Amino acid sequence: REALTASDQYVPKIITELDNMVVKKVTCGLNHCLALTNEGEVYSWGSNHFGQLGYSSKNSHTVQDFDHSSGEFYAYHPKPELIKHFVTKDVFVRDIKSGDYFNLALSSEGKVFAWGENTYHQLGVRVSEKTHKFARSNSLLECTQVCYVETPQKLKQLEDFKIRKIYCGPNFSIAITEANK
Repeated sequence: REALTASDQYVPKIITELDNMVVKKVTCGLNHCLALTNEGEVYSWGSNHFGQLGYSSKNSHTVQDFDHSSGEFYAYHPKPELIKHFVTKDVFVRDIKSGDYFNLALSSEGKVFAWGENTYHQLGVRVSEKTHKFARSNSLLECTQVCYVETPQKLKQLEDFKIRKIYCGPNFSIAITEANK
């Protein structure tokens, strides 16, 4: 067994940063978590290697940790931080879902937002150098460029629909309309 790091947590503990809020939902990917409050705010923490936290890793709360399996350093946020995009855009979030390295949020108006890894086009947003960042992924099974989006993007192809339900698998997402389509 490899040595434990500062980021390892094996005993449940209260997340004091969310203590004064009513958290109505928590969802987790492979190494990140989101919390949705009754106020429609979304908080995230954990690894931000693929932008899955919804904000840049270049802030004062970022901690560098070492991944023994890949031999690489990565940025992670040990404490929940507000995803300010929804606040600045005046979006009330009513549901959240997480895939392995990406997330979806559903607004009270039935609009879907996506961010995080988009290598398999699971976000439903077009890959472009304006919106995406690229990272090299070297695994035993594949060597490919991983693309991701750091800030939540409204899904334009769903603009004409009111979405009532969202779902995420490891590398795919689903949206169900009010008309059950």
